Amino acid sequence: MFGLGFTEILVLAVLGLVLLGPDQLPEVARTLGRFFSDLKKSTDELTDEFKKNSFDSQNMIEDIRKDFNTAGEIKTDHSPPTEEPVQLEMDTEYDNSPHLEKEKNGKKPESE
Repeated sequence: MFGLGFTEILVLAVLGLVLLGPDQLPEVARTLGRFFSDLKKSTDELTDEFKKNSFDSQNMIEDIRKDFNTAGEIKTDHSPPTEEPVQLEMDTEYDNSPHLEKEKNGKKPESE
């Protein structure tokens, strides 16, 4: 634990007993135990959140790759169309003669 051996922990316990006394030592040990327990819970939650976000990001990237691959497969077919294009006929004819006047405001044009 924390890179300490058994003898080092024993020396710290004896030192704590001498400095704090037998009345305060259990209370301090309990407080330190709760602190380290809460710290471990917080770090575990943070680690889980990072792992979840990383997993979600990887799934999103994989979905995007699949979409691009699918789009690429659709566009690779460059064969010419098999049907002849349909020629559309115009419904009205356009007269571009400069000598003809068009009706304006519902009146017939005056004769020349």
